[in-house]
Amino acid sequence: MTRLMSYENKNTVFLFFTACIVGSLNVLFHADYSISMILIAFELITLLWFLIKKDITSYLGFYLIFLCLSFEFDALVGSEVFYGFKEFRIFGINLGIIALLPVFFLCLKRGVRYRYIRETFNRFFVVSNLFFVLSFLGFIMGVMQISLNDNNIQSMAGIMGLFIGAVYTMVAIPVLIIFSFYYLLSWEGEKIQHLTVFLKAVLVGVVFSMLVS
Repeated sequence: MTRLMSYENKNTVFLFFTACIVGSLNVLFHADYSISMILIAFELITLLWFLIKKDITSYLGFYLIFLCLSFEFDALVGSEVFYGFKEFRIFGINLGIIALLPVFFLCLKRGVRYRYIRETFNRFFVVSNLFFVLSFLGFIMGVMQISLNDNNIQSMAGIMGLFIGAVYTMVAIPVLIIFSFYYLLSWEGEKIQHLTVFLKAVLVGVVFSMLVS
């Protein structure tokens, strides 16, 4: 028991340290393309390592650290130039979405235990399904408004780009994250409590990054 607690404490310190370093580098070098690419390479290698180990809990935990500490820099440091994890794209697709696709494909391959989740995690099951329904209805209503030119919406500059961007950030990433949690609850339920340490690390990283900025 003592060894286990010591391991958990060291792991917590490591995650807090990692979050502080990642957040600080994002703040200090947000406009430096070379350093940002090195940081992104490190983040991708980290995710790939846990994917190979089939430790999806740690994979998602580090994903949350990298995503959440990829700040909106026009608000934080007064600059719109940013090359970090959240803005990096491959074939025009945001890395935040690409990094969740392996877990989504695992859901398709192994399936998810809907009945078990509904009975054991009923509140999550209800909220997630409500989000799916509302997202679908919102998408349909958006398409209809643009098609019918409601309130002359088609006259707005770049309306299709704005609509696609809204679907991209407000629907795609949240839906993929929900599927990721479906996978964790189905196949790694005994480890999901470890995510709390990752979330605490995100908070520590945010505070430390604010001090650095």
